[in-house]
Amino acid sequence: MLRPLFFRRRELRGALARLAWQTVRELMAAAVEEPKLRPGMVSVIQTFGDRINPDPHVHALVSRGGWTDSRSTTPSTSRQATGGVSGP
Repeated sequence: MLRPLFFRRRELRGALARLAWQTVRELMAAAVEEPKLRPGMVSVIQTFGDRINPDPHVHALVSRGGWTDSRSTTPSTSRQATGGVSGP
């Protein structure tokens, strides 16, 4: 199980945040067909669940689009970026 590993090796939490960022970047880039798109993202690692049980996971605020190499912005609809799944 991976959960105990996040408590013994704190540096893995940074890796978890980086993986979340890479996943968001790849999904957003694919959604707008712009391979070098860089969306904005702020994330935090939460290490416990609502019952104080070990449950490392990421909460994130993600922009609805991003910037390209030419410094222009590219909007994305939530449907494009999530593959048709939208949050509450």
